[in-house]
Order: sequence, then structure tokens, then C-alpha cells
Amino acid sequence: MPWLVLAVSDLMFAARIADAARAAGWGLATPAADDEASAQLSRPGAALVTDLQDRTFDALALLEAARAARAPALAFGRHTDAASLQRARRHGATTVPRSDLVARLSELLAGLAPSAGPATRR
Repeated sequence: MPWLVLAVSDLMFAARIADAARAAGWGLATPAADDEASAQLSRPGAALVTDLQDRTFDALALLEAARAARAPALAFGRHTDAASLQRARRHGATTVPRSDLVARLSELLAGLAPSAGPATRR
């Protein structure tokens, strides 16, 4: 079973992502801190979703942990913060502006699934 590590403290986005993930068959971890999230990324089939503007989590550190664990990652942030989106891409994440997240959520989660090869991920 794929395992989604949801490092998002914004309740509106977290609830939408969690609902879509469960509907798509993902197990779900909702860590309270970076170290907890990093530990969850070592689970087989793990993937990360994080908010680049989140004050609870260090998104770039988590993206680095995901890369080290070879876990795919999705990072979202403000469309006006192109620098953060670019940094997340350099850390190996698929990135999307907040405004596109909900509309493309099913597609984005499918791209993180273990069966989705690198050609499917952006």
C-alpha cells in the first residue's frame, strides 16, 4: 500500500489532500514535526506532500529527506513565490501552485504512487 506523509498544517488543504489520498488507496501519516515526517519517509511506498509556506514544517529539509529515502515528493506554494517552487524542484519535488492543487489533486497523487515511473512525475 502506498503511504502518504502529509506535512501540511493548513487544515483546509490537509483535509482535502487526506480525503483524496484515502479515496485513492493511500495510507496516511500526519506528522506533527519534521523528525516524525522524516522517519515516516523510510516506510516502503512512502511519498511526501508538503506546503512550501508552512510554518510548522521545514519543507526543504523534508524534501531532502524524501530524496535521501528515494520517496517521491509533491510541494505546493504560492504562485507568486516562484523562487520557492524552483528550489523545491531542485530538491526533486513535483511542484504546483496552491491555486492548482485541489483541481489537479487526483492526477498529482497518481504521479506519486509507487507504480508511477519517473516519466509520469514532473
